[in-house]
Amino acid sequence: MAMVEVNVIGKTRYSVLLIEDNKVDQLAFKRMVKTEGNLYDYQIAGSVAEGHKILQDHDFDVVITDYYLGDGTAFDIISDIKDTPIIFMTGSGDEKLAVDAMKSDVFDYLVKDNNYHYLSVLPSVISKAINFHVTQKKLDQANRRYKLLVENANDIIYETDGQGFITFVNEVGRKITKYEINEIQGKHYSEFVRPDYKEKVNQFYQNQLDNHISGTYMEYPIISKSGDEIWIGQNVAILFDSEKKTKGLQGVVRDITEKRKNEQKIREQNVLLEKQNKEIKNAIDNLLKARIGRKATTIVLGIAIILFLISEAIFEPIVEKSFDSAYVGLFFKGIIAIALKPIDIFVEKYLVNKRYKTGT
Repeated sequence: MAMVEVNVIGKTRYSVLLIEDNKVDQLAFKRMVKTEGNLYDYQIAGSVAEGHKILQDHDFDVVITDYYLGDGTAFDIISDIKDTPIIFMTGSGDEKLAVDAMKSDVFDYLVKDNNYHYLSVLPSVISKAINFHVTQKKLDQANRRYKLLVENANDIIYETDGQGFITFVNEVGRKITKYEINEIQGKHYSEFVRPDYKEKVNQFYQNQLDNHISGTYMEYPIISKSGDEIWIGQNVAILFDSEKKTKGLQGVVRDITEKRKNEQKIREQNVLLEKQNKEIKNAIDNLLKARIGRKATTIVLGIAIILFLISEAIFEPIVEKSFDSAYVGLFFKGIIAIALKPIDIFVEKYLVNKRYKTGT
């Protein structure tokens, strides 16, 4: 019979305490240790009192205890053994005691027989007990680190079941929402959403579940217990059970109320700036048009003078010779006067376009 050697917290030898009042069984255990190659550093206690005394002064990788111990039973000492795996031994026919022992968080039990066959499996049970204990300690440490991380986070961390009812929320959730933890747990997450956003939020996360979208981000307002509106930015991931089936959602929530307020201020400032820029542009355009208008008027006035001079010097003498009427000359002057307005408009547009194209 060979025992598989494992490294336990840097050790290759196990520290074992045997609590056994039967001298013959003590000798059988010693022979087993020797047969196994002395892998164990062990001590033997012959009674409950002796076991208590040894446990006060020494730590062990595993404790093996018989049920009947002369001055008491194994249950008189099990409750004093902390953070150490226990292997419980009982005589044949005492299986009910073994079940009771398992309820007391012992790792395993062995039924003693007259031929000491139980000792052949004891080394394997010791290895399993120690390995399980080390693994459990690592898992407990990881869980403590995770709990510490969650409870000291700056964000709300919560979990829901598959229907959206909150099963867990950290302390930050209480601080931000003003609700007590027991007032949050058991409630549907949508109960905290601002009413006009509930349908939108429910559809968003139902879509995540229906399409198995691993992660999403959404911003929406919730209402605190005091009635204050709080804007949150929320990352949500799907939670799976051991069979890879969806069991709920996990959310990491950040209070973005100040961010939203700042964004709103920026939007309002942009609208104000746009309005001011428009007013400035209109003022500049009006000044430009007035300036160009004066220039256009001067040009048109020059054109008018030229046209009237041409009319006086050239057209009117011809008209007087051809027509015996003064009204014909007035008619031509009227046409010239009417034409001045379109010319004025054309010149002004020309000057404005030239001004924008050249910047002069």
